[in-house]
Amino acid sequence: LQEFNDMVFDLINKLKKDDILLITADHGNDPTDNSTDHTRENVPVIIVNNNKKEEYLGIKPSFRFITHVIQSLFKEKIKGKLSLEEFEGEKVW
Repeated sequence: LQEFNDMVFDLINKLKKDDILLITADHGNDPTDNSTDHTRENVPVIIVNNNKKEEYLGIKPSFRFITHVIQSLFKEKIKGKLSLEEFEGEKVW
């Protein structure tokens, strides 16, 4: 874990002004569940950009929120059947 933390810290220090670093996972695992199935655990999303101040945005209702985040980063609607209406007006960062 320390090695990973050091690597992320080094990467953050190399970010240019307009670079964006997004760290997340594809699922969470409940440490009390002995199975290998995906569980109800929340998935972390960490976004780093030198133009933004540090802020905690809270727990979101769905992992689909990451699509809303990416869409807002590129300031463009993502085409397809995925509806993001539930996140309209939700602060991304």
